[in-house]
Amino acid sequence: MSFRVALYILKLCGVIMISLAATTVKPKAKSGPYTSTALGLKTCDNPSQPYVKDPVVRLTLDKNYIKKSLVKGNVTILKDTQNVKTSIKEFYYEDRKWQMTFNVKNQSCRSQLGTYSFEVNYNTLDHLWMANREYGRLLRRIEASTKAGTIICLEFEENVGPEKH
Repeated sequence: MSFRVALYILKLCGVIMISLAATTVKPKAKSGPYTSTALGLKTCDNPSQPYVKDPVVRLTLDKNYIKKSLVKGNVTILKDTQNVKTSIKEFYYEDRKWQMTFNVKNQSCRSQLGTYSFEVNYNTLDHLWMANREYGRLLRRIEASTKAGTIICLEFEENVGPEKH
C-alpha cells in the first residue's frame, strides 16, 4: 500500500485534525511558525495485526516528488468497502527514540469503487492542522482498517524547522 491510498481514505472519512487533545508527550524543542520538509515515505514495518494480505485498495506513489514536499499518486478502490476506520499517530524524535505526541481515531466511513489521482503539497497540508508547532524530526503513521484487519499502513517522516521566507 502507499501513502496515496491513506490520503484518499482519510479524505473519504473526513478526518480533520483541528484539536489534538490526546497529547501524551510535550516535545522540548523550540516552536513557532514553521516549514515542513518531507524526508521519506514507506509502508509500515509492523502494521497493526491482522494485516490483510490482499487488500481492496491499491496505491501507487510517485516518489520523485517527495524531495519537493509533494505527494503525488493514484489510489484504486477495487470494491466498495463499508466501515473503514482510520487512525493517525504522530511521533517526535527525542533522546534517540520516537515518542508519541498524539493519536487521532475517526468514525467509520465508506470507500467507493474507482481510481482517484491526487497531488498534495505536504507543507500546505501540515499547515491546515496547525499554524505553529515544535521544531524537530517527526513521524506520522496512518492506518486504515476494516473488520478483516489493517488494509493500509504508511509512515512518513518530516523535518519541521523555522518558517522560510
